[in-house]
Amino acid sequence: MSDLATDLACPGGDRKAHLARILPTFVRDHTIGFLHKRREAIAAGSTGLVPMLDNFRETRATHEVATLAPIRTLALSMANEAEDTVYAAALLGAHLTAHGRPGDWSARFQKPHRVRFGRLLTPELIALSVEGGAVSYETDSGERRTIAMDKNAEGVLEIAAADLGDGRAILVPDLSAIDTLSIHEKEGHSQSELSTRVSEIEQAIRLTRGLAPEYIAWYGDAVQAVVGLPVLIEGTVTSRTNPGQNGIVYISSPCWGIRMAESLIHEASHQYYYAGLQELNWTNLEDEKLYYSPYKRMDRPIERILLTFHAFGNVVLFYRQVLATTTNQRLREWTELNLKRHEEDLMPFVGHLEKSPGLTREGRRLFETLAGRVGR
Repeated sequence: MSDLATDLACPGGDRKAHLARILPTFVRDHTIGFLHKRREAIAAGSTGLVPMLDNFRETRATHEVATLAPIRTLALSMANEAEDTVYAAALLGAHLTAHGRPGDWSARFQKPHRVRFGRLLTPELIALSVEGGAVSYETDSGERRTIAMDKNAEGVLEIAAADLGDGRAILVPDLSAIDTLSIHEKEGHSQSELSTRVSEIEQAIRLTRGLAPEYIAWYGDAVQAVVGLPVLIEGTVTSRTNPGQNGIVYISSPCWGIRMAESLIHEASHQYYYAGLQELNWTNLEDEKLYYSPYKRMDRPIERILLTFHAFGNVVLFYRQVLATTTNQRLREWTELNLKRHEEDLMPFVGHLEKSPGLTREGRRLFETLAGRVGR
């Protein structure tokens, strides 16, 4: 196995192999904890779900299965008995069903919910059962129906997506899919049309593929859904990753193509950084100093300095590749301006990270691998 810290620093290496090892273990551990705390509640409101989840925790999952698993919903259920435990279990069961895991099961919820099977959403229902390729459900009003989970089936919704190529896509969920993806939007929701949000991501993908193709895999391997945030200050873009939400990033819209590409690269970097933390520590407790970050306009601990350098260092590499490739004068002018700003803002970070006693051996390899390409 190649070195984790080196491979997660920037494009190159075998990042996907690391994700295929780390993320399934992360999901399996959460499933074990969920069953340990809530087994009786799940069994009381369902049939077949407990055996299915037991089987899942005992077998190896793929990277694709582990990504977008509803871990946050499981965690909320473990922390709060008032949460609908059976719904949390059904979300994981439907996720596994959509990825070909065998098992027939049924569940009843405390209130109506949609359930996600891959890109498809059921109607709002109070109970459902899964047998073979069919879903039988009951609504809050008592209506009962059996459907195939197909995008053309009555009442079934398909989550919009931006095409990545090679049969892959980035989901672009609207409000109908929020609960099914364990999404938490503390800022609220983007007011952009769904078609606009899809178009912004597709423009970013086309631009990346044409000008800096190594970064298609960088965010394509790590990001499977982009949640739309509102624009809080006109002309600015907000983005974030929540630790433990594998594959889901949050980016404000409207957001134009090159700036969307930057955000995808930035947030994918955070996805890799947080994935690495499942196996090792990037920092220790030996540096208690705070360092000024022009990005946050405040003093930050060394672990946040490393996190920021990792994300914006990759943005710098991306913009340099864009400048080396594009002949579009307007794009060149915009990229030159933003590249200069990021290079200047990151320069002090290099000194902080080189001198800090707060990096572990792995954290120093992450930093030095990226710094070697960004320049010191």
